[in-house]
Amino acid sequence: MLDAAERDAYLPDGAVADLLELTGAETVLDYGAGTGRISLVLAERLPNGRVVAVDESAEMIVHLAERLASVSNAEVIDINGNAVPLDDGSVDRVLALNLLHEVRSERALEEMHRLLRADGFLLVIDWNRDGPSELGPPTELRYRLQEAIAECEKAGFQVEQPPSDRFPYHFVLRAYPANRAAVT
Repeated sequence: MLDAAERDAYLPDGAVADLLELTGAETVLDYGAGTGRISLVLAERLPNGRVVAVDESAEMIVHLAERLASVSNAEVIDINGNAVPLDDGSVDRVLALNLLHEVRSERALEEMHRLLRADGFLLVIDWNRDGPSELGPPTELRYRLQEAIAECEKAGFQVEQPPSDRFPYHFVLRAYPANRAAVT
């Protein structure tokens, strides 16, 4: 299902990448990158930037390393316990695609906050508990929109919901570090 062609009908890679509002020079962290499907799309959109694809699954790390081996502006990092070995404020964007429900009660959002530059943002796209449920994880594992907003706010983010009519099964959030107002 992760790389199934039909996924593009309900979770189009291009629409996901568009929501990151890339100029081409950013550093984007694909948190829980899985198979690297979206990492490849992002690397193409970052001719002067880079993608850092991270995952905790040994199986996915092997897959990521193989898939991204020939992509010069992509790096694969194996993480453990939601600890990403990058400096504070070292990334412009964090993508959490179909991840939030996987890291419930973990410190992943706090780690994403730590890694973001003050003028960056986290893009969360995840399965909506209140949406159709014939695809995706069991309904009880999913977040409701307001639950997801509350989790992001608890981790120190200011949250907005951008327009997103391309995702029938998902909600979309942009989460900014709460200290972004101090950035000039």
